[in-house]
Amino acid sequence: MIDKNLLKKMDSGVIYDPAVSVLQEEQKKRLVLLREYNNLSPDDTDGKEKFLKRMFASVGDSVYIEQPFYANWAGMKVKLGSNVYINFLCTFVDDAPITIGNNVMIGPSVTLATATHPVAPALRHKGLQMNSPIVIEDDVWLASSVFVGPGVTIGRGSVIGAGSVVLHDIPPFSVACGVPARVVRAISPEEMKDYRAESL
Repeated sequence: MIDKNLLKKMDSGVIYDPAVSVLQEEQKKRLVLLREYNNLSPDDTDGKEKFLKRMFASVGDSVYIEQPFYANWAGMKVKLGSNVYINFLCTFVDDAPITIGNNVMIGPSVTLATATHPVAPALRHKGLQMNSPIVIEDDVWLASSVFVGPGVTIGRGSVIGAGSVVLHDIPPFSVACGVPARVVRAISPEEMKDYRAESL
């Protein structure tokens, strides 16, 4: 069992040593669970649903994660809303909390990384790191190969273009892209219309 003070330190952005034995032992157990999830048959929807509830801090309704999926802690600190779709080859570096809202689409090969390392070589040689939580609000779409860095919040309804590197917060209802990602425009009122009824 990981001490609450150590968990708090991991989530607070301060430097700590991820190689302490209690963390490594717990992480190994979590990664066994993740491997079992990735080895499930793709059409075993009941089995996958049960594993997601075991793996993640919380899971809403209608959550689907394509295999293979990777997370440092198998989702231990990840909260998923409802109607979340995560495509294959996604990686969550979930050393700090990741919160994903409702109706979120995450494309293939997306990385959400809460962890970073000191710039001082002497500290990196010791394997030290620090983490900051990530928040993906409701109705966000992250296109393929997006990278989201530590401490970032992506505002509700925003779209992040393929291959973008998001290092700063993105305001709600924005289209952002690039390396580093920048807001290129707001989502227009015309684009906000609900076309579902017309397409039926």
